[in-house]
Amino acid sequence: MQQIQLIGRLGQDAKMIDHSGKKFLSFSVAVDDDYKDQAGTKIDRTVWYDCNMDNTAVAQYLKKGTQVFIQGKPRAEVYFSDRDSKYYPKFRVAVNRLQLLGAATDRPAGNDLPPVATPAGQPATTGVSGDDSNDLPF
Repeated sequence: MQQIQLIGRLGQDAKMIDHSGKKFLSFSVAVDDDYKDQAGTKIDRTVWYDCNMDNTAVAQYLKKGTQVFIQGKPRAEVYFSDRDSKYYPKFRVAVNRLQLLGAATDRPAGNDLPPVATPAGQPATTGVSGDDSNDLPF
């Protein structure tokens, strides 16, 4: 079994796709992958992941710039760019868990807690367990 966990930001609003009567969400997530080269110079790099998710109930929350945690099954592909005649990797994730991260100001008004999205047919939770107000959120 392959699973990947990522934290990143959405590159655009999620799009609802209807493929042969089955609806799903499509969105891209940018993940910073900074490192230092042999000379000690910091190299900033962003890796993009194309994501698909069966749970369409969270579409209203998936807006450009929203920070998310995703977990799912990864898949790597290669595509050819006509622009510069080179091959590039493309990463895809079939998302089975998603949680909104960040400050409350990043979320639509009236929603105090970000939903945790699970596969279709399973109940979604708020990401908080129990009623103890003394619990830490991490």
